[in-house]
Amino acid sequence: MQLYGRSRELLQMQTAAAPLTIVSGDSGAGKTALLGIAASDESTAAVHSSVITLQRRAGSLQLALMQALASILEARAAEEGSLERLSRMLARASTKVVEARLRDLAMGASAMLFGWVKDKLGDTVGCALEDLAHELATTSTDEFAARISAGADRDVVDTFLALAAEIQAYVGAPLVLSLDGAERLGEDDRRILLDIASAPLGPVRLRVALALASEDASAWALQLREVGAADVRLHGLDADAVSSWADDSGVPIDIGRMMRVTGGMPVYVDAALAHVSQGGELRELPIGESFQAQTEAAFHRLSRDARRACVVLSALSEPPNTDEIVELLGVEQDAWLQVRRDLEHARVLATTVDGLPWFHDLRRRAIWETVLNDDERRSAAHRVLEYVMDRSRADQVSVRHAVDLARLSCLDPVFCAENPGLQAVLEADVMELRILVSVMELVMPGDQQAIDAASALEHARETLGARGDLVAVLRGLVDRGLLVMAENEHAAVVIPAWSSAASLLACLGRGADELPRIPVPRLATAVFDSVLRSALGPFHSGHYGVGQPRVSGLGEMLRDLQMDRSGDTVTVRTLHGLTIRLRAQGVSVYGAIGFEDAADRDHALTQIRDAVDYQDSITLDALAPWPCDAPLPSSRFVDAWGLLTSTSRRANTPASSNSAEPVRDILERCRLLYTAIRNASDDTTRSALGLERPRGYVLSRSDRQLMYAEVSGLDRVIEVASAAVPTPFFGVQSPFVRVELAESAGLDGTQRVGVMHYRMGLDTDDLMAKVIEGTANDLKKFNQAQGLATQRPLLRLPARVQTIHEAVQGALDRLSADALAIAETGAVRPHSDFSPYRTMYLLVRVPPDEPSWVFGAHGSLTSTSAPATDRNSVHVIVETDADPEPRPFIEESQELARAFGLDPELDTWSSGDLISGLSELLGMGRDWSNQVRLEAG
Repeated sequence: MQLYGRSRELLQMQTAAAPLTIVSGDSGAGKTALLGIAASDESTAAVHSSVITLQRRAGSLQLALMQALASILEARAAEEGSLERLSRMLARASTKVVEARLRDLAMGASAMLFGWVKDKLGDTVGCALEDLAHELATTSTDEFAARISAGADRDVVDTFLALAAEIQAYVGAPLVLSLDGAERLGEDDRRILLDIASAPLGPVRLRVALALASEDASAWALQLREVGAADVRLHGLDADAVSSWADDSGVPIDIGRMMRVTGGMPVYVDAALAHVSQGGELRELPIGESFQAQTEAAFHRLSRDARRACVVLSALSEPPNTDEIVELLGVEQDAWLQVRRDLEHARVLATTVDGLPWFHDLRRRAIWETVLNDDERRSAAHRVLEYVMDRSRADQVSVRHAVDLARLSCLDPVFCAENPGLQAVLEADVMELRILVSVMELVMPGDQQAIDAASALEHARETLGARGDLVAVLRGLVDRGLLVMAENEHAAVVIPAWSSAASLLACLGRGADELPRIPVPRLATAVFDSVLRSALGPFHSGHYGVGQPRVSGLGEMLRDLQMDRSGDTVTVRTLHGLTIRLRAQGVSVYGAIGFEDAADRDHALTQIRDAVDYQDSITLDALAPWPCDAPLPSSRFVDAWGLLTSTSRRANTPASSNSAEPVRDILERCRLLYTAIRNASDDTTRSALGLERPRGYVLSRSDRQLMYAEVSGLDRVIEVASAAVPTPFFGVQSPFVRVELAESAGLDGTQRVGVMHYRMGLDTDDLMAKVIEGTANDLKKFNQAQGLATQRPLLRLPARVQTIHEAVQGALDRLSADALAIAETGAVRPHSDFSPYRTMYLLVRVPPDEPSWVFGAHGSLTSTSAPATDRNSVHVIVETDADPEPRPFIEESQELARAFGLDPELDTWSSGDLISGLSELLGMGRDWSNQVRLEAG
C-alpha cells in the first residue's frame, strides 16, 4: 500500500518511546492506514500484531489486546509449521504467574489464545504435543471470557501483561500491538488505557487510533497526553502529496478544487479520485451514510448560537473574513470568535482555507444538504444573496461571492425575478456557459465591448474545453438575449447583454464552479493591472489583449504608437519598445509597450521577469526589447532550398517540386519542411515565423477543388471528407470557418487553425516552394516592424576585412546547417551534385578615401564560390586604390579570377555595389541593403 505525505508521522510512530502512542485526527485523516503501514514495516526489530478494531461494548479493550496477541502467535506458528512450541509456551505461562489469584485466569487466557490460533490455522500446521494440547483444549475459558465481558478488570489486564511477557520471550523481539477506533471505548476501558499510558509495559508497545469526532474525544486525547502518551496528530495532506497521489493514479484533477472538497483527508481523496476516474465531478462527490450520520450528531451537539452560525455559513463555499462574517451573522465580533472556538473544538471547522478556519467541503455539504431542512436553507440563501449584492454595489465582490450567488439563487425565486437575465444564465447548459465565460473574459473596458465572435469561440475551444457545434450554441445565446451579434459573410461581432449585475455574477460563479479553470473577467486588463502595470514603471503608451500575435505584429503596434496624429498632421516620435507574450492560467496574453526613455524600458525588462517569477499561474513565453539589435536574415531558407535543389549557389526563387505525388504526401513533406525550419531557428526567428509550436495541416478536396489549412500545434496531416468542410470553397463565406473546420477535424484546445488556402484544381507542384517563399516574407515583415521613424540601418559592421570575413563565414555556416536540417527530414531530395559546403572568394573594390569605404557609396563587390568537401571557407581581398565605378560583369569576374588565381570559367559569379552584395551574402537579400551599413572602426 502506498502512503502519501505521511513520512514524518510514520517516523514519529516508529521512534516514540512511550508505552502508548495515540494516532489522532479527524475522521478520514488516514489513521487506520497509517497503523496498517506501520504494522507491516519489516525494517524494525519489533514484531507487530494485526490492526484490531475496537467495538462499542464492555471489555472491548481487553478482548482486543488478547486478539492482538493471538495475531502475533498465528503468524509465528504458521512460520514454524507446528503448534508444538506454542502449546508448550502457553501451558507454562500460567505456572509462571506469581500471584495465585491470576493463575486460573492465566490458564484460561492461554487456552483461549491457543483455541483461537488452532481454529484459525486448522490443518495447515502440525499438531502440538498430545498431552499439552489436550490440557489447553480442556481448560475452561468460561471464567476468563466472563470477566472480559463483564467490563474493565484490572486482573484481566495484569494477566494480559504476564502473557505478553512470555510471548515476547517466545518470539524473541519486542511486541507492538495496534488497535483502531479508541473513540468507541467506554469509561472503564478508558481508565485502563490511562493506566497503560502512565505505566511501563516492558517489551510491549501499544498504538491506538483515536478519531477526534467530538469534544469528548478531544478531551480524552488531552488526558492521555498528560499522563505520558505520545500523540501523532494527523491533519489533511498538503497539496503536493495529493498531487502526487493523483499523478500516480493517472487521474487529472484541479488540485485547488480537490483540496477544497476533501480538505486533504486521505479517505476522501481516495474516494474523490475513484469518483473522478469513473467520470464523476469533484463537486458531486457522494456523501457516505456514516459520514452523514456523524455530521448530524456533531451538529446537534452544538450550542444554539453555533448551530445558527452553521446554518448560514454552510451556504458559503469559502470562508469570509471576520468582518464579513460579523456582518453576515449580525453579531458582535467577540460573540463570533467564541462561536468559532466552539466550532473548531467540536471539529466542525476542521481545516483552513486561506488561513481561516473552515469546513472541509464534504462536511459543509453534509450540513447543507442533509442536516438542514428546506426552510433553513431558503432563509440562509436569502441572507447570503442580500449580502453578496450589497458587496457588489460597493464593488467589493469576489469570485467566491459569485460562486455562492450562482449556487443559491435557485432557492430564492423572488431574487431571480428581481434580477433580469439571471434565470437565463442559471438555465444555460455547460457549453453555453463556456461561450458566455469566453465573451466575459475577452471584453475590454470602455463603452464599446464588441469582440470578434469567431475569436470568442476559438477562446472557448482552446481554454475552456468547448466542443461541438459552437456556432449553433452561439446563435442560441443570441436568441435568448444573453448576447447581441452583428455579422456579414466576412465577420461577426458580439456584445454581452448582462441585464443585471446578478446575471454577470452568476456567469462568473458558475464558471468558477463548473469549468476547468476559474474565469477572469476582462482577462487581459486583469493581467495587465495585477502583474504588468506596476512592473512597467513610467511608459508612454501601449497595446495589450488576449491572443497570440506574432512578434512582427507586436512590432507593427509599436510602430503605430510612434505616430502622433492630430488632424492632418502626423508627428513621429522615437519610442523604445517592449514586446511581451505570456500565459495566465493557460490563456495567451500579449503586450506592446512604448517608452520614451530606453533606461525605463530596460528597467521594466528586469522588473517584469521578477514579477512573473512570483506568480504561480503566470508563465512568460517571450519578453524582448524593440527594435531588435540586428535584422533577421530573411532569405536564409530560400538560400538553403536553392543549395539543396539547384546546382547554382542560390536560386532566386525556390524550385517547384514538379511532382505528381498525392497532395496529402506533399503536405506531409511541407510539414516536415516546417519541422526542419523550426529546429534550425532560434527563439526570435521562431517567433517571427510563428513556429513556436509544430505546424501541420487539415486537408479537404472535392472534384477539382482543394482546401488546406495550416494548424499551429498539430504534428501531422489530417484529411476530412469534403462534406465536413463547413463552407463552400467559393461563394458565400462564413466568419466562423476556422472554428467549424477545427471541430470537423477533431482538433484539441492546443491546436489552432491559421491560414486557409483555397484552389481551383488539384495542382500542388508549388506547395513546398510556397512554404519557403513564406518564410522570406515573414522574416521581411519582422524586419520591417523593427524600423524606427528615422529608418536607421539595423545591421552595422565595422569596415574591416576581418569583420567582413567573419560575417560571411557565419552566414555560410548557417546556410550549410539549414540545408542539412531540411535534407535530414526527408522533406526534399537534394540534387545529385549537392554539397552543403562552399569555398567563397570575395573581391571588394573601394576608393582610397575612407568615407566611401564606410558608406559604400561607390564600392563594389564581386564573388564566386565552389563546392567544398567538409567545411566552409571564405577568402577576402580588398582593393582600395582602384576606381570602384561599375564595369562590365565580364571584367569584374576576370579581375576576381586573376586576384585569386582561379579558373575564369567558374559558373557562379556575382557582381554589384558593395552594400547590396554584402546584404545578399549575409542572407538579407538585395532589397534590404538600406538596412546594412559599414562604419568606421
